[in-house]
Amino acid sequence: MDNFSLQKFDPSKSLFIEASAGTGKTYTIQLMVAKLISLGTPLKKILIVTYTEKAAGELKDRIRKKIDEVLVSKKLDKSDASEKELDNATLALFSKAYQDVDNAAIFTIHSFCQKALKEYAYDAGRPFDMSMIDDAEVENLIEQFIRDKWCENSDFQFLLKLDSARLLTNKIINGLKSITNIYKGREGNHEIIPLDKPDEIKVGDTVLSNEDLHTIAAARTLDDILAIPAFRNAFAALEKYPSEKFSKTSKNCIADFLNALKLWVKGISLYSGVSFKDCEFIKTNWPSDAYEAFITFKTLKDLVGSINGILLNNFLIAQAPIVFEEWQAYKTEMKYQSFNDMILSVHRASLDTSKGDSLLKMRLRAQYTYAIIDEFQDTNQLQWDIFSNVFEKIFVVGDPKQSIYSFQSADVNVYQKAIHEINN
Repeated sequence: MDNFSLQKFDPSKSLFIEASAGTGKTYTIQLMVAKLISLGTPLKKILIVTYTEKAAGELKDRIRKKIDEVLVSKKLDKSDASEKELDNATLALFSKAYQDVDNAAIFTIHSFCQKALKEYAYDAGRPFDMSMIDDAEVENLIEQFIRDKWCENSDFQFLLKLDSARLLTNKIINGLKSITNIYKGREGNHEIIPLDKPDEIKVGDTVLSNEDLHTIAAARTLDDILAIPAFRNAFAALEKYPSEKFSKTSKNCIADFLNALKLWVKGISLYSGVSFKDCEFIKTNWPSDAYEAFITFKTLKDLVGSINGILLNNFLIAQAPIVFEEWQAYKTEMKYQSFNDMILSVHRASLDTSKGDSLLKMRLRAQYTYAIIDEFQDTNQLQWDIFSNVFEKIFVVGDPKQSIYSFQSADVNVYQKAIHEINN
């Protein structure tokens, strides 16, 4: 990180600071807060958002220490020997800020949204008497789907053939709990944070159908897999060139490879125990149809080992929006909300322009003049939508190499997009 210049810091413009670990990010935030206070901004008008309660507590302690340091040294930055002492009026601003530190607006994203919805429930269109619920309790709903709604689902029934009922139930519960906590529903006709798409498996130019994937998952010998045209055709192509070597010095030829394939049975790796590695030699010296057929079976080898997981993942992705919507409907009916619901509610209310400018947006803008976002690399699209739409002056500090919240859909692309928006 280039040294942060307090003299060049212009609060009238949004700012991003990209800094690696140990380069003074927290100290930079302290300097920014001190500068804003010196310009007459009350501490309560500065919103600071970070990603853990521990980090929020440490920031509050650091800012208290910085304000105390200013009051003792009478300078914003005691390391700058050329800096003049602050006048009495400015020191009075810091004295007031010191008194207000305990109530400073330093929050996690969840506690910020919770406070906003509590204070401005009417403006956000939310009931005043919402009870908190842990999204992990979606497990009960998932178990209900397993018992009552998927008994006639062909994909679910097929998965039951691959795993014991208990093991499959645990996998589905764990998978859907994590997915529904990330998936944030829809605004209009688009997903706010979209799910991954189901895996599309291609063999050459051919996309394998769901039926093909089922065939591979259920296969016990190579003959079962050769029922799929793409693999049957590849096997036939290789049979035309039995004597082609795998390298200049290799003893193995295509005939050996085909024999290894024929020995495959469910539970072992395809062409197990035989090495056929020299793809560059093969690509250069083999007929093109033979090379493409060989690559088809290399693809199949990976597919055989991961097919159960692929089918389960595709099933979860298909069911996640359905489970999510029913989970949301249940919470609405019971007047429950989770921490993730609070973010979604603030997002919806702050971006709502159906009746002119958002009431919640206007309330928050009146309450906070500036927003400082710490550990910005862990911000997802939903959160950035809130910050960028609500606040006119945003200062973000982060390092994309340190992102740890990918399970919450933190996305380095959001980070890069935000930087571009701030710069423009």
